[in-house]
Amino acid sequence: MNMRLGNKMQDLAMVLFVLVFLLGLSSCPSTSDGGQEEQSLAETAVDTGEASEATGLVIVELAVDGMSCTGCEDAIKAELHALPGVIHVDADHVAGSTSVKYDPRKVKPEDMIAVMEPLGYNAVVELIRDA
Repeated sequence: MNMRLGNKMQDLAMVLFVLVFLLGLSSCPSTSDGGQEEQSLAETAVDTGEASEATGLVIVELAVDGMSCTGCEDAIKAELHALPGVIHVDADHVAGSTSVKYDPRKVKPEDMIAVMEPLGYNAVVELIRDA
């Protein structure tokens, strides 16, 4: 009898885990089918100045609102990597930030922010520095 109770508890735990997982995904902008209000981006006009003389590349740090899981990180990385001139992307949903190494002759931070908006993420430039 104890063994049956243990199996039922394991089954119940698995069902609860799946429900929590699915509920978590439904709150993620990258997995929902919209339904969120459109919000205008607080775009910051930043002059990138001179690119690093050694590489010509710069890094922009973006504060990103709306990332809630690794799926969000993956969606943002995929969209940013698709932009010409983007070399490397790191996204962290816990910190709410994304770091992008890019060639400023081919892409601008405003372009990066623009590709995140349709996914449901609001982003602003925090810092631009030489790579």
